[in-house]
Formats: sequence, structure tokens, C-alpha cells
Amino acid sequence: MRTFLVVGLSSFGMDLARNLANDGQRVLTVDLDESLSKQAQSFVDTAIIADARNLSRVQGLNFGKVDAAIVCLGSELYGSLQTIISLKNMGIPEIIVKVMNKEHGQIASLVGASRVVHPEKEMAERVSMRIGIDNAIDILTLGSGVTMAELAVPRNLIGKTLLEAELGQKFGVQILAVKDVLLDKTHLIPKPDMRLKDSDILIITGDERDITKLRKL
Repeated sequence: MRTFLVVGLSSFGMDLARNLANDGQRVLTVDLDESLSKQAQSFVDTAIIADARNLSRVQGLNFGKVDAAIVCLGSELYGSLQTIISLKNMGIPEIIVKVMNKEHGQIASLVGASRVVHPEKEMAERVSMRIGIDNAIDILTLGSGVTMAELAVPRNLIGKTLLEAELGQKFGVQILAVKDVLLDKTHLIPKPDMRLKDSDILIITGDERDITKLRKL
């Protein structure tokens, strides 16, 4: 079990704290809003009402060992940067920051953020890819242009073997598994002679651009 400090109980911060708690992690939250802190208190270990920008100056504040802090003050640029500095002064080893844009991310990294996330941008990219790939069931961006996707088998590939489909040669993607939704059975690293059915789902990974090309099949 790890200990996470969630700073800022925006909608994103509240959901993040709840998900971490549901995963069995020790979760602490900080927000100046008393009503939000009381709401979080029902599912986190400790909900502290305080100004996140000056945590290192709060008398008697003792979080114990914190493995990582997540700063969820996206729209408050100055407050976000002050909070990063305060958390650095407290010696927290990993500081993850929700940012508004590229520039915010660059500045956050300069003042001490270990990692930055831009969930709105990442979600927009994921949704646009799902819209763009007609037979996409689910898409997960892994970073550095690499994507994992679940695709319904294109109609012109039904009845063909994986070898005959030539997805690797034509599109540069790797087939991780084939899932038969009727039999509720998943074939991990399927054999080349496996014949595709209309009840199959392909689980593949590859470059975002290569996966997008599959919609042309």
C-alpha cells in the first residue's frame, strides 16, 4: 500500500482520490474548501482543510511518509506552481501535476514537478481516435505515440487466418490477443493459423497512425 496526497478537490481531484482509495491505497487530501473536504472525508484516510500553497508553513501538519503527491489545481497556474514548491520543501519524492496546457507543463517541470498530466488533452485524443476508427471498441494511449486498441474484426478479414490478414506486414501493428465474445474466451499471442470470426475482437498495439489506417479495411 502506498500513500498519496491529493492536492485540490476539483472534480478531477475528487474522482482521483476516490479511485485511489477504492484501490486500497492510503489517501490524504488537501483543499481550502470545507464542504469538499468533508465530502472527501467519507472515503479517504485524512482530509485536511488548508491552503495548499503554504503547506510547509502549516504548524503541526504531519502527513507521515508520502510516496507521491498529485496537484489538481489545473486552472490556478500560480497556485499550482506555489504548491509544487511547497511540496518540494516538504521532501515529497514524487510530484505529479495536472496542467492546463503545454506551457503550464513546462513551467511546472522547471519548478520541480516529477511528471505532468493533461487529462483533457489525453481524453480528447482518445475520443478523436475512437471516432476516427469506425470499428474501434476501446483505445488506450500508452505514451510516445504508442496505442493499444480493441478492434472488431473488419468484414473483409472474417474467415482469414492471421497470417493471411498480414496486419503486421501491412500496418506495422502487433496482435496481442484475440477475444471471442460469444465464447468469452481470449487467446493470448494467437497462432498465425488462427482463423478470424465475426465474433472476434482484435487486441493490438502499435503507432497511433498505423492503427488509424485500419479504418480503411
